Amino acid sequence: MRLVLKSRKGITAQEILTMICILAAYLVLLIFVLPQVLGMIFHNFSLFSADVVARDMSSLITASGIATDRIAIYYAPSEVVEYNVEIKDRFVNVKMLKPADKQGEERKVLEEANAKIAIDVAGNFEAKKQFTIDKSRAGGKNIYGVEAK
Repeated sequence: MRLVLKSRKGITAQEILTMICILAAYLVLLIFVLPQVLGMIFHNFSLFSADVVARDMSSLITASGIATDRIAIYYAPSEVVEYNVEIKDRFVNVKMLKPADKQGEERKVLEEANAKIAIDVAGNFEAKKQFTIDKSRAGGKNIYGVEAK
């Protein structure tokens, strides 16, 4: 026995069930899978943002002042994204750069942020991905340095 229902437009029950199954699959995709994928994308992008890098560098530079003798802190926020970093007047200014499409092309700034630091350190770095914060003590004075690669 075969059940075939036809509406005024000639759609069979089998076609309706197929459409309902496809629609249910799309709903499952939208409800369960898509938010997880979008969450991972936004999470990864937020880790590379200029605001996060500025706050991290500010915190690490300030924390290096607590060391009693010597400390070296290595910080690499991303292996892909490059930053222009300027440290002066107790502020860290970070500019996140757009990846270059061609060699020698001028880089556009995607995002800019700054954060206050508690130590007088100076440095200016362009298109860098990795940073090292050094603090040592010599002759009763603290010597701070920031380097970039």
